Amino acid sequence: MSLRKQAASLAIMHAADVLQPLLILPYAGRVLGPLHFGQYAYALSVGWLAATIVDYGFHWTAQRAVASARHEPAVIAALFAEVTVTKAMLCCVVMLVGFTAAGGFLAVSKPVFFCTMLTPIGGILFPTWLFIALERAWEAAVAVLIGRCLALVCFLTMVTSSAETGLAVAIQSSIGFVAALVSLPVILSVGFGGFRAVTPSTVGMQLRSGWRGFLFALVERILVALPVPLVEHFAGYVAAGNYSIAEKFVNATRPFFRAMWETLLPRVAYCARHDPQAGLVLIRRSLLTLVVGAAFSLFLFFL
Repeated sequence: MSLRKQAASLAIMHAADVLQPLLILPYAGRVLGPLHFGQYAYALSVGWLAATIVDYGFHWTAQRAVASARHEPAVIAALFAEVTVTKAMLCCVVMLVGFTAAGGFLAVSKPVFFCTMLTPIGGILFPTWLFIALERAWEAAVAVLIGRCLALVCFLTMVTSSAETGLAVAIQSSIGFVAALVSLPVILSVGFGGFRAVTPSTVGMQLRSGWRGFLFALVERILVALPVPLVEHFAGYVAAGNYSIAEKFVNATRPFFRAMWETLLPRVAYCARHDPQAGLVLIRRSLLTLVVGAAFSLFLFFL
């Protein structure tokens, strides 16, 4: 896939990630009310924080490793298996800790917490990083679009009162499941043969190689998701809901930069191994795009 098609696919995918929650906001605020909308926003933030821990930065580190070996099916299958098993183990730990903290340290009930855990589980089943690394982002974009549209329809037709806050959380958290079903043929093409070779040592190796990416992803997610639980802790659910609405509009331009990184990283990783000079040329050409994106972001900020 050309870089233009890759960039367009990622732009569409991230635009859907931004626009679908914004389209839900007016309806959710009216149906759920200020208090329960705040509970809804708080629960989604907890789910995203859990997903960040489960993902462990593999979105960046595993993506880079697969991109550099995109013509080696055995290596790709092994990496896919190792990352999936590692994320599943992390998910079990997060679920156990979160279930213990729910209703106490976490201001969500245990049933709602299980609904929030659909987000990290969906992230395991739908390996976005793999599609991007193989430069097949258009297939990921189609899956995300279908998942987001289906969630929007279900939300508008099934969530009709504040008593269905848990259902609202479950619908928004299950997008990854739908995307995984849509993209199942691609995942099957990678194969599951690599799972036979997964051992505790390979899991440990993935944890060691992914911790830098985890720190980057954790800082990025904390800046976006953590303020909502903090606002709830100090000012209550209503304030958390109001903050969540403002945060979605303020961060609307963030996906532009993420799409640019995800467009360039796989190609740069591949060139670093096979053609370093071409990789340097690509990086130089991308600087202009970065400047334009920064200028556009500042324009929207001051608008």
